[in-house]
Amino acid sequence: GFLRLLATILVFSLVGIQAVKNFQFSAGLVSDQWHKESESESLKFFSVVEKKYLSKIDLDRKLLILRDVRVYISEDPRWQVRHRWGLIHYGYVERTEPDVIALWKQQVYDYTNTDGVGSAVKPESFAEALPFYIDARNGQIQGYTLVYEDDFGMFFLSDPLLDELIN
Repeated sequence: GFLRLLATILVFSLVGIQAVKNFQFSAGLVSDQWHKESESESLKFFSVVEKKYLSKIDLDRKLLILRDVRVYISEDPRWQVRHRWGLIHYGYVERTEPDVIALWKQQVYDYTNTDGVGSAVKPESFAEALPFYIDARNGQIQGYTLVYEDDFGMFFLSDPLLDELIN
């Protein structure tokens, strides 16, 4: 009698405690997701460039956007997004001819630290990409104009696209 009642109370208490812990954990995950958009620097960056620039571009073709992997650009039928896991360099830019280049500023700073050339996993790739990242850091990628910059990123429009938008 009494031991069975005690065991039942103990089991229900343990199940109840576990349920409360699971609820608290789940509520924390939901809260994190809920606040992610307002706290994400990448999402804030995209929100600004989408409002100021992307929403105003109306072409008879898809816009080609090249972005760093850390830069968020939403899916949209008006554009095609490409990212490069490796280093971006002028040869890649010339081959792909993006209309827009969106860069994560921290990566630009990291890649322009010339002390890293000797210790890079592939020093030849690093050396090939260095001129591109130095130009980006200076806001002067060849064939592109820096139209927006904040603490998170840099947003460049190709000169032909900018000319088309202005005229």
